Amino acid sequence: IYTLSLHDALPICVSLDHLGADRSVTVAFGDAPIDLPMFEACSYAVAMGNASDEVKAVADMVTADVADDGLAKAFEQLGLTM
Repeated sequence: IYTLSLHDALPICVSLDHLGADRSVTVAFGDAPIDLPMFEACSYAVAMGNASDEVKAVADMVTADVADDGLAKAFEQLGLTM
């Protein structure tokens, strides 16, 4: 059980509890300071290339901009593609 205020991390934590999944298998993607609680809730944080410097500073990885297929590039780098 997680004690969190209402923010982006809450649905992640509720889903993990519901599925009986471990946070070690989670990846968060974000570009704005509002995404930082989600970064804390997940085991790996990916900042988009267009993210603020604050977000990039705490991310485990920085990928390309959203408009430059950043999500697809990050999935590939993380081995999450088929």
